[in-house]
Amino acid sequence: MENSPTELYAQLSYGEQLTYEELLDVEEKLIASLQDLLERAEAMHLDFVQQGDCLLLQCVFSSPKRYIFRKIAMHIAGILPDHVSGRLFFLDKMLESVHLYWVEPGSWREAIREIPLLAPEDLPVHTVARVLPEPEEAPEDDATEDSADAEAEETRPSENATAE
Repeated sequence: MENSPTELYAQLSYGEQLTYEELLDVEEKLIASLQDLLERAEAMHLDFVQQGDCLLLQCVFSSPKRYIFRKIAMHIAGILPDHVSGRLFFLDKMLESVHLYWVEPGSWREAIREIPLLAPEDLPVHTVARVLPEPEEAPEDDATEDSADAEAEETRPSENATAE
């Protein structure tokens, strides 16, 4: 894994009020603005995917800082046109925390969740039957050596045999 400890997944959704032409125009402007914003925030490997009535975004950050995540959310909320909203999901690849942002034209909300190492005790436990791996069988070469050893044992006189 390269040195990019945080990944951003974003989804910007277009409202049904936008015509197809308006949607294309909004999307083109959003991609240009977002690319500029994220490059200034030192994001790498930017990937935009248009999917139906939403724009998906994925990128990574080499030096994640909460204030940068907040500035990104604030800036996106400031450039969103009417009838467009979104969600931003910043994932710490060490699975220590997630940062969630909901953005709308002119406003944003934030939730940060620490991810405990062990599951919380109040969560239901789901059990499964354990399937242990079968012991490996000896390869044929080993079997041939073993059978040769067995044949040699059969041809040797036993220690208990008496000489006549």
